[in-house]
Amino acid sequence: MVKALQYAFPGSPHLYCMIHCKDNMRQQMTKVGILVRARERILELIFGSNGVSSATDENLLDNKIAETMQYVNSQNLDINSTWMQNFFPKMKTNLQVMWQEKWLGKMLGIPVTIIANL
Repeated sequence: MVKALQYAFPGSPHLYCMIHCKDNMRQQMTKVGILVRARERILELIFGSNGVSSATDENLLDNKIAETMQYVNSQNLDINSTWMQNFFPKMKTNLQVMWQEKWLGKMLGIPVTIIANL
């Protein structure tokens, strides 16, 4: 389906579904044995109402990512490289589209990080 959309709408950005990203992240953290308390705190830092996904500009995004990674490091969790290389760039892509196309979130009354699932 991704290829079909790229063919039909060349040059359009690929938005990632943050609901699926959150579920995948939860599954991966469970798989590597991260305790429930730490796992839920990390998910809150990323997807919560004041988390990474709510950043309104690039500086705030960087600060929220740093806050999340500081928590991850303080818990001695070995997931830094995976997130930095895979997940945070996806979220940044979604947020950059939202910052440029402000109508996206307003149109449905929900954050753009969830719009890709609709």
